[in-house]
Amino acid sequence: IASASEVVPLAIQVTVFGCGGVAVGSQYLHKTFDGASWGNFLNTWAAVANHQVDQKIVKPDFATAISLFPPCTWASKRSSKILTTRALDRGNHEDEDDETCVLKALVFTPEAIAKLQAMAKSELVYNPTRIEALSAFIWKHAMAAAAAVTAAACKSKVNVIGPSVLIHSVNIRPRTNPPIPSTAIGNLIIHAYASYKEENQPISAVDLKDLVAETRKGLSEAKDPEFLSKFKGEKGAKAMRQHKQKVVDISKDKNINTYKFTSWSKLDVLPNFGFIGMPVWIGFTGGKLSSLFKNLITMIEIPDCGGIEIWLIIDKQEMSVLQTSAEFLVFASLIS
Repeated sequence: IASASEVVPLAIQVTVFGCGGVAVGSQYLHKTFDGASWGNFLNTWAAVANHQVDQKIVKPDFATAISLFPPCTWASKRSSKILTTRALDRGNHEDEDDETCVLKALVFTPEAIAKLQAMAKSELVYNPTRIEALSAFIWKHAMAAAAAVTAAACKSKVNVIGPSVLIHSVNIRPRTNPPIPSTAIGNLIIHAYASYKEENQPISAVDLKDLVAETRKGLSEAKDPEFLSKFKGEKGAKAMRQHKQKVVDISKDKNINTYKFTSWSKLDVLPNFGFIGMPVWIGFTGGKLSSLFKNLITMIEIPDCGGIEIWLIIDKQEMSVLQTSAEFLVFASLIS
């Protein structure tokens, strides 16, 4: 990475409100941390603050990731510096005039998720997971919203859906052979891909079951230990570079709508700092956002209820379509 004087690997901001409430914000460099590393850091910090060092301290493992995936020189230093410092200096705005996206939080209750799982069952996927069913549902309706906005811009009376790709982040720690310790520090994620390849299709032709099947296929391939083994060792750097470049190439293709999903459901990011108790809410910063973060969807487990909160960054016009979609709002409840 760039020198320490140029890049901030981790930034923490603590805000104390007049009412006594406390907000803890963090920004980390994705080259050194991923979600699992971040969760371990927060929980260890909380254990120290809460004087529970002997019981809950998590000793970070800095050696395993480096031994399996030796550092390489091809990754862009400039992009890491720009993305990190830009987020710290100006929040999530790429520039002041680029506020084309908005972030909204949605809640899916356990009952809504169970109904979606039932709707998503097929001969190919008889037991869709909550993440698979939710991902496919949001993917379908996000595609429909994009088609509606495009049709309105072209003054067309018909909304048609074109090619689209779902990209899901996958934590490789428990999936390699042998598994990597959960305490391993690093950016140990790869991406799963699912594609909708049809062109000029009405939304009625897009079946949730088919999208779930594509999502399952992509996730299964990304979690395969044999597939993951090609990223190890000195030769693995080239394979990883090609894998990462695929994300870049797909995202740059203006003929394909790309949706990037990540799940925090198993990260255990609810640190108890002691003097302020357990957090009542965790999520992203809200408001208007730049197109840099367009179509990023984050899934967060809701403690004690079994529901899932979705943080959706999407084009403002497309969000307006979703907010008026009766079929979408049957399952999703807007909370911000």
